[in-house]
Amino acid sequence: MKRKYTSLIICVCFAVAGTWYLSFLKNGTIKVSSSEMERAEYNYDNTNLTAEIHTSTTEGKVYISGEVNNPGLYEIEKGIRISDVIEMAGGTTDSADLNGLNLSQYVFDEENIIIPATGCEGLLININTADKQTLMSLDGIGDKLSAAIIDYRNKNGNFKSTDEIKNVSRIGESTYKKIKDKITV
Repeated sequence: MKRKYTSLIICVCFAVAGTWYLSFLKNGTIKVSSSEMERAEYNYDNTNLTAEIHTSTTEGKVYISGEVNNPGLYEIEKGIRISDVIEMAGGTTDSADLNGLNLSQYVFDEENIIIPATGCEGLLININTADKQTLMSLDGIGDKLSAAIIDYRNKNGNFKSTDEIKNVSRIGESTYKKIKDKITV
């Protein structure tokens, strides 16, 4: 009988402690990651410690040049597209040729966007931003290789140099020699 009461008292204590703990969590405890703690501003007013977390919406910077009204370096947010950067640069000039660009493509930090002029021959294709059709315009790059380039880029991030394209499956030295003077990063 004594064991029964002891067990009952222990259960009641756990229930009370659990209820108190859950109530405490509900009324003010917030889990914060260590990176958020580093960016927080802390204030103490004799009774409460408060923290305000500062976040930045800036994802990076891109450079846009060529046939835009205001070429230059622009801060970008995550999810911005080439068309948005063109708009930030004041739009295109009358001689801009947008046919070879994928205006809906996302841009990333450190990208260099060049807006070509109409009738401009010999433009380099940026392998970090080119869409499938544009990549297929390169000698030796067909449907499957252009898809492989885009897949590699999506998995590994932007190419750091043009010769990194040789890391893409089925692009060897001979294919690279055909396209190396026609591509850029």
